[in-house]
Amino acid sequence: MGWNFISFASELKAFHQHPGFKKKIDFDSLRLYFHHGYIPAPYSIFKNTQKLSPGSHLEFNLRSRKIELKSYWNILDAFNKPKLKISYEEATDELEKLLISSFNYRMISDVPVGVFLSGGYDSSGVTALIQKNQTQKLKTFTIGFENELFNESHFAKGVSNYLGTDHHEYLCSEKEATEIIQDLPDVYDEPLADGGAIPNILVCKLASKHVKVVLSADGGDEVFAGYSKYFEARKQIDRFIGLPDIVKRGGAKSIEFINRFRTKSLHHVDRLSRIQSYLQARDGAMMLNALNQTFTEAEISSFLKIKTKHLYSKFMNGHLLNKNNEEIDRVIAIDYQTYLVDDILAKVDRATSFLSLEGREPLLDHRIAEFAATLPADYKMRNGVGKSILRNVVHRHIPKELVDRPKQGFGLPISTWGLKELKPLFDEAFDPAFLRRQKIFSVKKVRGLYEYYMAGNEHCFDRIYEIFVFQMWYKRWME
Repeated sequence: MGWNFISFASELKAFHQHPGFKKKIDFDSLRLYFHHGYIPAPYSIFKNTQKLSPGSHLEFNLRSRKIELKSYWNILDAFNKPKLKISYEEATDELEKLLISSFNYRMISDVPVGVFLSGGYDSSGVTALIQKNQTQKLKTFTIGFENELFNESHFAKGVSNYLGTDHHEYLCSEKEATEIIQDLPDVYDEPLADGGAIPNILVCKLASKHVKVVLSADGGDEVFAGYSKYFEARKQIDRFIGLPDIVKRGGAKSIEFINRFRTKSLHHVDRLSRIQSYLQARDGAMMLNALNQTFTEAEISSFLKIKTKHLYSKFMNGHLLNKNNEEIDRVIAIDYQTYLVDDILAKVDRATSFLSLEGREPLLDHRIAEFAATLPADYKMRNGVGKSILRNVVHRHIPKELVDRPKQGFGLPISTWGLKELKPLFDEAFDPAFLRRQKIFSVKKVRGLYEYYMAGNEHCFDRIYEIFVFQMWYKRWME
């Protein structure tokens, strides 16, 4: 009988209009945010507020006040099926059929549809397979930057010219990009420290002038194992997972003992604490958790003044995958349930909604995800290259030299902007009086990190940015 009302909405900001909603920060969830740069479902930045996990629905009985969470789809079920016994070429053929079916299905609309085209494998593959099957020119969109060091729009243009799409490109100035940062707390009403949010909003602005529905190509890296972090995870798994338990426990306890006598700043990744996390990892999923942390457990405890407890997250669900799976399968499956959902898709969903666009994700069709989950890991991570089987399909339709280049994503010089154009905004976020008023952080620790960054040490910017994004969110929604 512990509740009087239930509210539900697609965004947190809607709850602020209800007089019964209390804005109380859940500091246990905040601890997760400082690990990952996002808060994984089902947790939220606020107490008594939870996210509904994908593939599930909530049932509540108004008489008994009983609440039940029921799952109707889970990617782990597909991973737990026996791996397919088909050749690499047969798998490539089958994947191509599934991609075509998924892409064409998501082109059905009563209003104009476009595609975000970066010129990489995923967006180029989506664009190529759609354009091949229609006579009308497909509208494609990309954002470039006046600063040539960060401008990749010519890659998208090369793919567009080859495929013959109706291409729209906008070169953005640093002034326009930096102005977007001040909108982030309104677009993302929960802290999300992903710098890619800025170009996402910009490309949505461009597309919204021409179409009402847009296809994005997210999910290719998670479904087909495209990230370099998967290779790093495999390397650390080989080093640590197979060690005898007595060695791992002894090593972790020794580091814990040493840490009691060490004075640690936040300037650099604490490699000793990171090794402790590797030693404590029981499987690939927990190794992914250790690799993904911006701040380690010990570091967060050192700069958060408020005592917090550890929350169970899906990074602990590696044991739910059976022996059909390699350790790297656990890494990919859990990344699909965490980073993909709560960072990548949240980032795109909020940006498209903010600009009144409907976003669709053709690479995340359940048939594609389930098929990929039942493939041997070697079909995805092959000869040191990720997304091998997806690349194979794309090479059938686009010359390799147009798309085969090091993965960069949307790169922006935000770390430099913080020292120049955005310095007043950063100074405000790290102002000692503001930090003391919040009573959340160790002023000494956080100011020490900020002053180190302001001295020109941009390598610590990931850490600075997580705190900065939270501070901007706090000013917008808590003051």
